[in-house]
Amino acid sequence: MNPANGQTLIAGSGQSRKSTIKILGRSDWVAASQGQFGQYGSSKDGKMVTSAFIEAFNGLASQAGALATVQQAAATTAPATASYTVAVETKMLASASATAPEVRALRADTELLPTGNKAGLFVEVTDNYGTKGWVSVEDLR
Repeated sequence: MNPANGQTLIAGSGQSRKSTIKILGRSDWVAASQGQFGQYGSSKDGKMVTSAFIEAFNGLASQAGALATVQQAAATTAPATASYTVAVETKMLASASATAPEVRALRADTELLPTGNKAGLFVEVTDNYGTKGWVSVEDLR
């Protein structure tokens, strides 16, 4: 899932039936499904859950190339954030620290333009008057 917008990028699922579980080798995954690394080996249901997990994981792993393509495309085509809007009354600070001196007070719904600099939970912005400072991303939308 993309943390920026919540969009699902890749997904996987797995299912297992008693008639489809076959142990063919001694890899770590097979050993885990047989219970050598946990409690699942003592029950048929545990082995089925492990098998379904392995199937889902392999499905996700097979989509890794698609994820790299999506990330590459997003980096080249996604426009930078045009502006931020102040969500709550806050302060523009002189540096990226909650204890930094205040540059100016900001009212809710004030439009700010990002400079592209980020530090932790702070982004550097400018207001409509050209004043530059740092604002916590928690106070923006």
